[in-house]
Amino acid sequence: AFDAVVIFNALHHIPAKALDAALAETARVLKPGGHACIVEPLAEGPHFELAQPVDDETQVRAEAYRAVRAALKRGLFREEREETYVNPVPIESVEAFVERLVRIDPARKDAIARHEAELRSRFARLGREAPHSAMRCTTSRLASTSRGMNVASPSSAAISGLPSSASWMVYTSSSATALTTANSVDSPNSS
Repeated sequence: AFDAVVIFNALHHIPAKALDAALAETARVLKPGGHACIVEPLAEGPHFELAQPVDDETQVRAEAYRAVRAALKRGLFREEREETYVNPVPIESVEAFVERLVRIDPARKDAIARHEAELRSRFARLGREAPHSAMRCTTSRLASTSRGMNVASPSSAAISGLPSSASWMVYTSSSATALTTANSVDSPNSS
């Protein structure tokens, strides 16, 4: 059994029919009082809107969020905290953004070719000039009240500065949820 499980921007990639089972397995492998930190991108904000013509994840992101809420209702977890944060993503150019999309999923090439003009237009509209001075990006830590264990949300790492080539910033919104297993020490899951 594990003290903690982190699911970072991955839950929405699990087929919808398997989400409930994936979260049940997460609860099963945690020690009683163990912690889960689930971070999922939200279907909103400039980064989402920029990528939407190529890969619209509205439905899969909603299904992932629904599955987390359903796991809470079923008593698999106890919610400690949910926090929404905005993460700045430095991007050198629309070409760099396209290269990143293809690197993550090569199957996107055709959609990118079909929507190139729209991507360029959205990039010009949604991107913001990046600050040229050093930048720190922080957010609150998700903390367990039961054991004093801190689980850092993904943007709590400091960014000391941007790459010199990054002249644009696109912001992405994410939700970080800190959960504790609802099972007790006497639970069959406590092996």
